[in-house]
Amino acid sequence: MGITAALWNKIFKKELLKRIIEEVDNEISLGDDASVVYPAVIQANSMYIIRRSWYHYIQNEDSMCHSCTFEEFAEVSLLKAEFERRFKEYNVWDTMQLQLERYIRGVMSIVVRGVYGIELTNTPYLFPFELIPAKCKVILYGAGIVGKSYWDCLRTQKYAEVAAWVDGKHNKIEYYGGVRIESPTILAEVEFDFVVIAVFDQKLAEEIEEHLLEQKIPKKKIVWTTPEYIG
Repeated sequence: MGITAALWNKIFKKELLKRIIEEVDNEISLGDDASVVYPAVIQANSMYIIRRSWYHYIQNEDSMCHSCTFEEFAEVSLLKAEFERRFKEYNVWDTMQLQLERYIRGVMSIVVRGVYGIELTNTPYLFPFELIPAKCKVILYGAGIVGKSYWDCLRTQKYAEVAAWVDGKHNKIEYYGGVRIESPTILAEVEFDFVVIAVFDQKLAEEIEEHLLEQKIPKKKIVWTTPEYIG
């Protein structure tokens, strides 16, 4: 989910782009950008990410995001079937299945908002991969919407091992995704490399960090950054 489905913020090798476009089902209209971008990412030999902006994005009130109809629900089914077919052809289905589920949920949230005017509550945030080395053991501190998003990212990517998941309100949450939410008091019993504070509010994050420092957890092992919203 760290790679958006938009075509406008990417440059492709001509031969790759042409081959991918020729494979796209002509009946795909909803999600047509994604039906090019994700297969291209899978087949590309290399990628380079530039963290600069050269494109000024303007919201269009007549776009799909603002003017959905009931027909879009059928379009979502067509799009999902197309992705499943192609991912299996590329022999990446086991890797991409959970990614596809997350993407389809995101598309459905747009359609539901456009048709019914209802906002779905699954707001995903990207795990701070750049701050955490791969294959290490992390403790997630926070089981709200940010914590759940981080867990989903880690579960999908298998990037790091979640040694424990804690929250001060663990009695109210208890489980998510088959994982038990524990009390922060177990930190002293768990082996870990980093504690990732999974909350959006900076003041709350500072309070949690202060509490962790009081428990003699080294500051260098405590990680928090403003969660990156990925829609």
